Amino acid sequence: MPLTNDMLCVWELGHRLAGENPYRWRLKGVKPAVRDNFRLLLNEIHAGHLESSLFMEKRPHDSHIPSTMYIRHHLDSIEDCVRHGLYKKRS
Repeated sequence: MPLTNDMLCVWELGHRLAGENPYRWRLKGVKPAVRDNFRLLLNEIHAGHLESSLFMEKRPHDSHIPSTMYIRHHLDSIEDCVRHGLYKKRS
């Protein structure tokens, strides 16, 4: 299946790398292989090894860019995922 855009979110990538459909509704939660992919991807983004649409530097006080575009806004969610295997789709 060809991709029609050049950007995918961690949710889509984690599922695709595990051979799963990211849009299928699941009663039993996310499979371990997909969770492992989330952890790996977020760890690599946080370490600066993968390109991301998030800004890595600290947000300036006079910035007009929303704080959600800075990685520091998401640090708690990233650490939850990498250290504890918890992942919220909307984070």
